Amino acid sequence: MSVFQFIRGQVEQSSSMISQGQNIAQNVMQQIQSYPNIVGAAWIGGDADSFAEKVVTKLLPAIAELIAAIAGVNLNLTDATNTVDEADQKIQGMAGNLGDMFSSI
Repeated sequence: MSVFQFIRGQVEQSSSMISQGQNIAQNVMQQIQSYPNIVGAAWIGGDADSFAEKVVTKLLPAIAELIAAIAGVNLNLTDATNTVDEADQKIQGMAGNLGDMFSSI
């Protein structure tokens, strides 16, 4: 039993959903990476070159930042969960020691 009010199931579910979002973003990024080649085969001219450049220089880096941010949220959620678990173990140990002290009196 946890001393802290912590709903592990909901945290784990949230973490799973965040991971799914990260996977979706990675899949989208992989699909978009092929767009300049696909479009370039049918679209010729300066606009096509501009499109390809913006995909590579603006869109893909923005998606990579989004993926990193999602990963950061999940990492922070894991760290917070670990911190709660460690604090809970320490408090239970302290409570046990306190109980031992009082029982020896």
